[in-house]
Amino acid sequence: MNDSIENLNNLLLLGVIFVTGHPKLPCEGESAPDGWNWPPSTWFRLTNLSVPLRELRYLYDTKAIRVTCTSTPLKQLLSLRIYLVPEELRVKTQPKHLYSFALQHMHDKRKSAISRLIPFFYIPGKQTPIVPFYRTSLGVITKMVTSEERLNSWLSHLCNDPAKKTASRDELESGKNLLMSLYESVDFVPQYDLSDPHVDAVFSGHVDNLKSELYPYQAETVSQMMHMEETPRTAVSARYLSVKGFFFHPEDLVARKELPETTGLSRGGILAENMGLGKTCICLALICATRKSMATVPAQYSDTLSETMMKLPGNGKISQLKVLVAQRVAELGAPWGLYADRLSSSCVAVLSSIRCTFLMPDIPRVRVSSRTAASREQKPPRRIHLSATTLLVCPDSLPFQWLTETKKHTENLKVIHVSSVDKAPDLDTVLDADLVIITNSILKEVFSNPACSHIQDIRWKRLIVDEGHVVGNNNSILDICGQEWIAECRWVVSGTPTAGLTRLDTTTLFDHKSDLQKLGRIMGEFLKIEPWSSSPSSWQQSVVKPLLAGRYDGFEHAVRVLSGVLVRHQIEDVEQSTRLPPLYNDVVFLNPSFYDRIIANLYVSNICLLNLVDEKKFGLKNLLRRLRGAFVVSTNYETRDIQFFLDELSAYIYENRVALTGPDNENDARLIKKIFSALNYAATSGNWLQIAGTQEMPFFVEDETRTSRAFQMANPLIVRDKREYGIIGGAPLTYLQRAASEDEKLDLWTETKSKDGTPLEGVIKELSDDPLFSSRFWTSYNRNVDNKRERKDKKNPAVKNFHHAKQKISPEEYLESVGLKVESAPTGAPQNHHSQLEADYPVSDKPTIVGTGSSKLSYLVSKTLVLVKDHKIIVFYEDVDSAVAVAEAFEAVGIKHLIYTTDKVSKERRAQYLATFEATDNFQVLLMNINAAAHGLNITSASWVFFLSPVWRRDIEAQAIKRAHRIGQKSEVHVETLVLQDTLEEDIYRRRTEISDANDETPKEMVDDDQLRETLLNYALTSMENLHKGTTDEVAFFDKPVPLYIKVDKHDQFENSLVHFEGLPVRKKRKKTVVADGFASSKRSKGNLVKKETTANR
Repeated sequence: MNDSIENLNNLLLLGVIFVTGHPKLPCEGESAPDGWNWPPSTWFRLTNLSVPLRELRYLYDTKAIRVTCTSTPLKQLLSLRIYLVPEELRVKTQPKHLYSFALQHMHDKRKSAISRLIPFFYIPGKQTPIVPFYRTSLGVITKMVTSEERLNSWLSHLCNDPAKKTASRDELESGKNLLMSLYESVDFVPQYDLSDPHVDAVFSGHVDNLKSELYPYQAETVSQMMHMEETPRTAVSARYLSVKGFFFHPEDLVARKELPETTGLSRGGILAENMGLGKTCICLALICATRKSMATVPAQYSDTLSETMMKLPGNGKISQLKVLVAQRVAELGAPWGLYADRLSSSCVAVLSSIRCTFLMPDIPRVRVSSRTAASREQKPPRRIHLSATTLLVCPDSLPFQWLTETKKHTENLKVIHVSSVDKAPDLDTVLDADLVIITNSILKEVFSNPACSHIQDIRWKRLIVDEGHVVGNNNSILDICGQEWIAECRWVVSGTPTAGLTRLDTTTLFDHKSDLQKLGRIMGEFLKIEPWSSSPSSWQQSVVKPLLAGRYDGFEHAVRVLSGVLVRHQIEDVEQSTRLPPLYNDVVFLNPSFYDRIIANLYVSNICLLNLVDEKKFGLKNLLRRLRGAFVVSTNYETRDIQFFLDELSAYIYENRVALTGPDNENDARLIKKIFSALNYAATSGNWLQIAGTQEMPFFVEDETRTSRAFQMANPLIVRDKREYGIIGGAPLTYLQRAASEDEKLDLWTETKSKDGTPLEGVIKELSDDPLFSSRFWTSYNRNVDNKRERKDKKNPAVKNFHHAKQKISPEEYLESVGLKVESAPTGAPQNHHSQLEADYPVSDKPTIVGTGSSKLSYLVSKTLVLVKDHKIIVFYEDVDSAVAVAEAFEAVGIKHLIYTTDKVSKERRAQYLATFEATDNFQVLLMNINAAAHGLNITSASWVFFLSPVWRRDIEAQAIKRAHRIGQKSEVHVETLVLQDTLEEDIYRRRTEISDANDETPKEMVDDDQLRETLLNYALTSMENLHKGTTDEVAFFDKPVPLYIKVDKHDQFENSLVHFEGLPVRKKRKKTVVADGFASSKRSKGNLVKKETTANR
């Protein structure tokens, strides 16, 4: 009787349904255990029952539910209690002869019937419909579809837990918030055993080969990962709720008295510590703590192990005991290497000589028909070698970062970097290593090359995929790493397991649904967790669909699923045990220089002009995207651009002359005046036109003696109180510095020799007299200017649908006709003041560089010159032209720097630059493209960070700052964002701050923000009042003048200053060919230059 379905203690109470219009009971029914009565059996035999009661009848007849009832005469209502029969009891009542498809049909029909009853269950505080007894009753709803809200309310009442967390409506609408809330809800629950000697060694800091001391949270993470690797773990494969002593499945609508069979979890998981918490160090500590621990044979291939063990000697003698023991050690995968120092040399030799392998059938990856498989030639089974080595797969940009971190945190660890297929190590070298590092691209080549079959046939102790959030979208990597036999333990390393949360991909929109699907591929195809490994679609049904639908317990179920594989500390827990140095994030508002104002106004006029003449607004969108670099480089426009815009404005005025001269033309006239004012001011600024024509950043040089080559070359001159400043471009300035030493004696040419080895005395004499007029230099210089112009035209092509009418009206004539006057750039006495202009300011007797044409550049140079003695600095930029300008300025003042960019710099070279900057003091400044500030880059040696312009997306800015402000940083980190005040850039920065303060999601591009776009289209010109051309108002002064002639490193010296890794491509040494004018020839110039015969006395 205890197992009877009539015993209500064995059943789960689903709820109460109210029925009206029921027939009167002739007498009180039989009393039920719950105090109510059993319903009369004749009720469920009536033919005219309402739809809900017919569903109830089906469930009752199939013994899926039991029902008790009681009547309330006052309200003429009948109350029915519905009890669900657990699966363990219901199965006993089923006929034995039913086929599986019939059982499945019954299950689906039973589920459908229960779901149709859910809308009629009584829920406190909710409106509950009353069920009519007969279907002939009118005015009553007899069928209702279960809504998500109703289902969640019923489940909440059923579990008696109304406070259970579900995904909020805001989270469901914002996929980013939903995923972040999901990951942040995964708590760190220690499962390791503190009595384990390996765990004790981690917490006590006695891990062999590990130099760095672990933070407390890092020791917890390493210990947890060791536990997840070594201890077989299980988890419930489906979504069950604990309800009143039963386990209820909200999808299948079934109850169980005991949990169903559990499925094994992967040996490994996802290391998802937040950015900057030292995931690289944690992985290295795990490798050191489990060093020499061998992989074991998969259970399905254990019967092939005996065939691969060492055979008996041929003379029939029994093997020595130590050989048999060594075989057993190899079979169990015992980490004997940890105790090698305690063993005799003969024991170590025997243990080292045995390589444990197993046989695995060569199963094709592509599924074929049975007939095709039968006709195919059977290949012999593959011999797989067991290994104690960890295989680390990382992005192409990070292998040398891992090598640098390995040297930093470990000692005597055997590390191999597979840099190419040709340099793949042999089998013994790989099996003796502790860590093998390989990139994604090289991994594909290795596993597709028959020459690397020895690497393909290894069962690794551990497989680590760095930046693993990209794995779910990489089929080729999943095909390789997803093979079941390839590794015993598998780890994905990523602070954000879904790729969209990194927000570094600016080419695609964020899609949280797609990210969840990729996470499912990681769980099923890579980590091999059931049921998602054998049935990928079940991830969508059991996890994604309930989560995105906001179903009751859908959120917590997803958290429970992730808790079984995620290793992650909450930020609050980390901060309790670890304190990062302070972070000071400041915004520096700079007064724009003369040239900055011209460029800012040209951009405003360009935007307004494009908005007028470009109907489709394609050119406008492209221009808005280029705003990020507009406030650093002073040469984004040149004379031909201004003339082109003037022509287009004239053509627009002619084509719309009737409307523009009408009575309501005031707004249009003022807009045209704004456009023309900016163009006319730039066109009448002679010095700016000179610099813009060469596409170079202007530098200002002062020389009291007026004898320096740079000063003689500078043209024109800016005079103030008998002090003269010359303007010179970056390329000529760099050439002079390389050609001359501090005393202006050319030392570059003294090394130049003719083909027979004798010095070219005549060439040296001529170059010493006048090196600036070498035809070779100017030919190369002009060619570079043309190349810059071609790159600019290719990058920013002209708008195709501009007006090109031949008949035009001058904007100046039109403005005069409507009574508006436009002034040109004024001349006169300078207005700007600087300490260098004071009469008592000391003037150097040697030539100096006093400033540039950009306020940002001058501030950055001045600040860097002060900081570079004691600090390392990162300068983030978004535009290539800005990087070129900064690099030219740093070279001019002698600041040694490196440029980390994806533009024409190989991944090996970038890694070499990063390692040099991090590990040595040869270079104190790193210029970095903000889009290259990828996950995993550790640059904790830097304590100052500059952003040349405000970054539109705050998440990308935070990611960049985390390169320096992260675990391992010992110094305070100062961040400065440079903004030109009273310009368009200030409004962009304030709009970004406004969006951030409102907790709104920042649009991917500035052009996508409607409010900002409206601001840009109606922005007023930056004031040029009290600024005069041809004066020191044009100079953005340094804090202190910088010597013009500095020591410049040659190419060989630069190469010798870099850190060199094994696997880096060898860079060929530059060859110098002596030609007539003493300059080294280049391949690009051979076809353009004609060699002239010269003599040594010329």
